[in-house]
Amino acid sequence: MDYLDDRETVDLAAGHLEEFLSKIVAETKVGKIHFLAHSIGNMVLLRALAKITGEGSKLRPVIGEIIDASPDVDPDLFASMAKAIKAEGVNFTLYASRGDWALRVSSWMRRRARAGYISKDKPLIVPGVETVDISKAGTNLFAMNHDLYASNPTLVADMRLIIEKRAHPPHERSGEFEQVESKYGTYWRLRP
Repeated sequence: MDYLDDRETVDLAAGHLEEFLSKIVAETKVGKIHFLAHSIGNMVLLRALAKITGEGSKLRPVIGEIIDASPDVDPDLFASMAKAIKAEGVNFTLYASRGDWALRVSSWMRRRARAGYISKDKPLIVPGVETVDISKAGTNLFAMNHDLYASNPTLVADMRLIIEKRAHPPHERSGEFEQVESKYGTYWRLRP
């Protein structure tokens, strides 16, 4: 239950992240900053980026690739924030799974599937966000499966291609993904 209390620190952490990014950009003159957020960290990142990409922000041009791994975020909030941030020209990749037990429990506790959890074979599809179903990445019945993005070599290689080459869409950067057309829209799926 302490996990639910972590949400109260999201706004505070988002403010600190925004300050940190401002300092990094000012002191290093970096060209692009790429982001990889996991679980509840996605909420921190999305809130910070929503502020950073606001009108007149000097940080907006340095925002690079955004990878959302297993986001424990309300799907409507994720869609809304991603849409606003995406309007500034950044690329989003969302890794989601139906075998993620941590997100399954979080979904049950909140009575609604989380953005990174595929419920009823329906991944979250948001225009401008490349949703990738990673359920085949090695789901283990006795594991939480909440870190598949980091424990599967194919997904680690995929993240590297996203960041280094800014390669999109998923099936063009690797033959490991297949494009899926559903009544909800297009998404990609890791092949078995």
